[in-house]
Amino acid sequence: MSDRPPPEYRALVAYYSVEHVECAELTNILVDADIGVEPAQEASFADIGIIDLREGSLSARKCKALAMRLRQKSPDISILIICDLDAKPAIRAAFRQIGEVVIADQDLVHVVTRIKEIIRLRNFVEETGERLKSLATLGRLVDFPPIQTDDSPKRVLLVGAPGPLAMTTLNALHVVADEAHCVMSAGQILRALDREPFDCIVALPMEISDPIHSALRSIQRHPLFNHIVVIHLSDTPEMLCHIAQKGAREFLLQHQAEHDLAPRLKLSIRRSRLSRSMRQFLVTCKGDNVRDPASGAFSARFLTEHGARICRRADQTRWPLSLTYLEFQSTQAAPTGPSHKALHSAARLINRVTRAEDVIARIGIGKFVVLSPATRGHDAAKIADRIKGVINTTAFGATGSSTPETLEASLSTIQREEGQSIEETLATAIMSLQRNTAKVPQERSPQ
Repeated sequence: MSDRPPPEYRALVAYYSVEHVECAELTNILVDADIGVEPAQEASFADIGIIDLREGSLSARKCKALAMRLRQKSPDISILIICDLDAKPAIRAAFRQIGEVVIADQDLVHVVTRIKEIIRLRNFVEETGERLKSLATLGRLVDFPPIQTDDSPKRVLLVGAPGPLAMTTLNALHVVADEAHCVMSAGQILRALDREPFDCIVALPMEISDPIHSALRSIQRHPLFNHIVVIHLSDTPEMLCHIAQKGAREFLLQHQAEHDLAPRLKLSIRRSRLSRSMRQFLVTCKGDNVRDPASGAFSARFLTEHGARICRRADQTRWPLSLTYLEFQSTQAAPTGPSHKALHSAARLINRVTRAEDVIARIGIGKFVVLSPATRGHDAAKIADRIKGVINTTAFGATGSSTPETLEASLSTIQREEGQSIEETLATAIMSLQRNTAKVPQERSPQ
């Protein structure tokens, strides 16, 4: 065990500046985003390592040595390198072998956006690996799709008005993609997506009020298209930060397109296809004593095995782990309680409104557990509120009855204490729900 206190932030950043000057602006932005910052010399078990090369110079060899020292103190760290606007393409290419390279001037809003995206992808991949280990440990007949990248032709969609930058971008696309299609409006984007599958969308610089931006944000939120990587090209650092605030996740400056777009596309397409395969694995893995076929929830045995593994991993990395305990009651006051059909429908609904990396397990009749890896208690409470709101406002079809059945969800969410087992954490959540239920005054009938 380390001496690091329990996580107070969503993530921890180890910051190193070549000029050995603390960047107060970056610190304030990160703290506002609920991300802690510590000097690289003092940080341990950090999630992101930032090497700030603005207004300074550092060779690729020294930068690699610095990244190795950061990984010695934080084995699971991801490296992000901030470069000046005038950094040469050869230097950017050398730094890309060490970590992700972000071009920035004074405004650093887009740097925080990239940090959040890196953490999101890390948590997603981490849960995929741990769940695969748990399935292998159970030694049961398990059916799940293989986790591998697709070999189909790589398709990229270019969005924007024609011009010299569009021609430069097309030349970069043809180096990586098998097919490149060009559209100029939001309606054409939607028609292209309905006709053919795409791995990536590259958006040329445009006005922030252009309807294309709204269409791209909708695509990133749509469950059928959220695997598509959207790379925004920007003409100025100020516009780059502005589109990052509007929801963009990946971006480049237009002067980087000639040299950096092809490597970024190659990595993004491979990452997109692999993430889609991992998401399919997380959603569809099933088998003997793994998932309940009717409800889609994991079994209590799988929760025990996987929960123990996740708890050990949380102690090693000092990542938070939260658990939500749910009990469903029928609002019709049926003597036998909620019907099995309504409970199964509710469990499937929970799977749709939670993240792919969350574990939804059934531990009894009308009793479910949602395990949220790498999530703090108040972040998991938001997930629980979303579940409660959806369940309490949905009518489920009851078996043998034309009258819909409605359920009421009672739940409690807690963050696991360091060293606790999954059984102890679940017991704490159950006792918390019982205490909260006992505090609610019971209505008395008038005398």
